[in-house]
Amino acid sequence: MTLTVDLCGRLAEPLGPQLIIDDCSAIHCVADLREAIASAHPVLAAQIMSQRVRACIDNEIVRDTALVGPGAIVAFFPPLSGG
Repeated sequence: MTLTVDLCGRLAEPLGPQLIIDDCSAIHCVADLREAIASAHPVLAAQIMSQRVRACIDNEIVRDTALVGPGAIVAFFPPLSGG
């Protein structure tokens, strides 16, 4: 199973707006996904591991304990600022 992860805002700067995770066998929850991304892409590690970066599954903001199922739409959003 593969998993497509959308990277939004400044998270997309180093690698582009999408990551394809080919081996998802060790990914069960958002925390596992963060660790897999950080391990495979060190340039993104500090940002993706930040608790200020929010995860969404199927357009719903979720905690790191949320399960990542087959076919899930996963996205990470950096903190937003503005007025």
